[in-house]
Amino acid sequence: MYARALYYAQKMNLDYFKDKGRAFGPHGKDLVVADNIENYNHQISLKLTELTTNANIEVRKTGFKPYIAPALSSGALSILACLKGEWHFSTVAIGNAFLGIKNRLTKYGVEIETYENMDNRLLERIKRSYERLVEFDV
Repeated sequence: MYARALYYAQKMNLDYFKDKGRAFGPHGKDLVVADNIENYNHQISLKLTELTTNANIEVRKTGFKPYIAPALSSGALSILACLKGEWHFSTVAIGNAFLGIKNRLTKYGVEIETYENMDNRLLERIKRSYERLVEFDV
């Protein structure tokens, strides 16, 4: 979902998103996109989240589920980055849920990116997304 959010950020001329933008959570309605992890803009982030989520839903409404792009961005590229110990976006088990978050594999295990002074509105959005994932427990 980060790659799709990046696409919309570029259309909105948010040049900082590539380095500072983040995507958290699952595909769909509980996705959380942050325009800038260090200088969060709530309104821009909500717009990016809406655009990213709706694009995914619209593509699926056509009866076509894209395979090639996700196989590269969510599959091959993330797997390669993981194997190299590089930061990448993928799903990590946190408690009773799997949450999409920026992470890397180290010799000690998975390290998730941590943030100082995260905006409270963003933190609450991520918490709600995580709680909904826990509720979904299958």
